[in-house]
Amino acid sequence: MMNNQTKKKSKGKIIAIVVCIIVGIAVISYAVGGGKSDKSDKGDKQVSQSFEHSTLQSKSDTVQSESNNDSEKTVSKVVYDKDGIKITYKGTENNYNVTTSIKFLVENNNSEAYTIQTTDVTVDNYTMSTIMSTTVAAGKKANDKISLLNSDLKENGLSADTITNAEIGLVIWSESNILDQTKDKITFSLR
Repeated sequence: MMNNQTKKKSKGKIIAIVVCIIVGIAVISYAVGGGKSDKSDKGDKQVSQSFEHSTLQSKSDTVQSESNNDSEKTVSKVVYDKDGIKITYKGTENNYNVTTSIKFLVENNNSEAYTIQTTDVTVDNYTMSTIMSTTVAAGKKANDKISLLNSDLKENGLSADTITNAEIGLVIWSESNILDQTKDKITFSLR
């Protein structure tokens, strides 16, 4: 049986969720209506047309994004293949215009788990603050990515659409021997 304090916390969480939903609906309604609160038929038609245009534009963007992702999925370039570890570059992906991801498929063809980390990520001669760390079980594969902030790209005069080259430091070790690390560097074209 719940005590009164637990019931109050549960009610508080429910109230907070309901308030967030109401505020979210209000913000969306305000944005769709262009910030106008005109209740006339003419205003309602404008809001409806604006909403339909927004919805159609959104669907168009989604189709375009899907087609861009489809073309990116065809990229497959082995950039590292040593000592049972194979890393394949799988293209880039723009995530909501906030980050650009450099995608990889990591294969571990060894008899024990390995961890692969990236360091010193350089894109078109600019070092970026980012890291990737993935542990792959013996005989398995993993998809992972390095995410670059688009604001960092812009700060260096780059963009997701124009970056062309990457240089990435790798640190690789087996789970049974963390101290025995392999350090290497890969350089490859993003296009």
